[in-house]
Amino acid sequence: MNKQRLSVLLAAGAGVVGTLMPWFTVSMLGMSQSESGIGTGDGKIIIVLFGIACLLSLAGDWRFGVEGGARIVASILGLVGAIIAIMDINNFHTKIGGFGGMASLGFGLYLIVIAGFLLPILAFAVPSYVGGDSDKAKG
Repeated sequence: MNKQRLSVLLAAGAGVVGTLMPWFTVSMLGMSQSESGIGTGDGKIIIVLFGIACLLSLAGDWRFGVEGGARIVASILGLVGAIIAIMDINNFHTKIGGFGGMASLGFGLYLIVIAGFLLPILAFAVPSYVGGDSDKAKG
């Protein structure tokens, strides 16, 4: 599998994993309850966005990188997922942040933000073709 294609797949996969990880934890009276993103509406949207990016990275010839429209769409999907996660982090701090130590953010949202911004960087920075001229690589 091409290195660029594999890096896009791993970044998109990390976004999916971030949706399944805890997004926030509420602790009181010695008990703690965590909630993953899959139980929220935003989590379902994010898992679909990164899932489509995963599928785009798997489509086509695996010897070559993700190119053209698929690379652009996967990058946009990752950025949209990251923006939604940033809005959720901001909403958490705005609405629940006043409760002090009773509520805290989990790592899932941060992983989504990292994966979402890393996906377009990897899609465009990692070389798509092994070797020199891209016309020769396709032939």
